[in-house]
This record gives sequence, structure tokens and C-alpha cells, in this order.
Amino acid sequence: MRTDLMKWSPFHELMAQEPPAVVDGHVKAFAAAKNPRLDTGKITHFAMGIFWKALYHRLRYSAGQPDGFQALKTLVEENPDSHEPLSALSICFYHFREYEKSAEYALKAAQLATGGDAIDYAVSSAKALRKANKPQDALKILLEACKRATQHDGAANFSLRKEVYGLLKDIQDSYMAFAIAEWALHENLDKCAF
Repeated sequence: MRTDLMKWSPFHELMAQEPPAVVDGHVKAFAAAKNPRLDTGKITHFAMGIFWKALYHRLRYSAGQPDGFQALKTLVEENPDSHEPLSALSICFYHFREYEKSAEYALKAAQLATGGDAIDYAVSSAKALRKANKPQDALKILLEACKRATQHDGAANFSLRKEVYGLLKDIQDSYMAFAIAEWALHENLDKCAF
């Protein structure tokens, strides 16, 4: 999380008035539900509203309604800190085979998201770049995502390693591809369909 942005956020000011629920090194986690100054129902409603609006407009655009695309762009402009509308735009561009644009929006979504969502968006960006025949750019994004991934990202980590494996195979770096496959399977024995 970008702490430089959080320091001036009114939301952060409200959260910081209560002691953190968890402290792990330099990371502090606050229990929003226990903070009497926050209406978590309204916050959840707002966040889910963006998600559902992005999904709705993406489906409209994919069904051939061009105003759905403009509505998505407006949603991005109105919610610059939300990854959902960016992801929806990325999916639209991918669907219409505009792979470089798809990769651009997925990467922007990855930069705003955290955890498994950020990894999933990075993988989507790399897949689009592979389709655009830009494997080196895709590899750069995937390797950067590997640096940010943690053991808690579970399924997203596995899909990330699977994508790195496929890309390395495509660019004929078979030794490294084999190493990635071994690593992924060693940590995920239950997922043998690599």
C-alpha cells in the first residue's frame, strides 16, 4: 500500500484514531468494523457498487452496446483509485483483440490492487502482451509480479508461475521453464494439471 497517499487521506485519519488490530513490522492493520467513526456498511456498499457497475458496463459493451464502453471510461475517471473499472476496460480491449491496450489497463489495475488481485491483473496484462507478440514485455511484468507476491497469495501465485512457465516455454528457455514448473508443483502438489 502506498503510505505516502494514506498519510493525508481522511479515511486514514479516522482509522488512525483507534489502535491497530495487528502490527507486523512496519505494517499496521486496523479493524474498520470496530471503529465507531466508520459506517462499514456504507463503505462496503460504495466498493461493491463500483465492482457491479464495472461488471455491468463491461457486459453491455461486450454485448455490442458502445455506450457501455463510454460508461466504463467515465467510471474510471470518477474512481481513479479503483482497480475494478480498469480491469473491466482491459477485458473489453482483450475481447476485441486490442491486446496492447488490454495489457495497459490490466497493468494499471495491478498497480492499484493488492495481494492476489494485483497478481491476477499482472498475469492478465502479460497474457495480453503475449497475444500482442511482445513476450519480453510480458516477462518483465511477470517477474515484477513475482517480486511482489507473497506466500499468502495462494491461487494467484500458482497462476502467476504457470504463466511464467508458459511464456518461458514459448521463448524456448526450457531450462528455466522446467525450474519454474518444479517450483510451482513443489509448493502446490494438489494442482498436478500444470
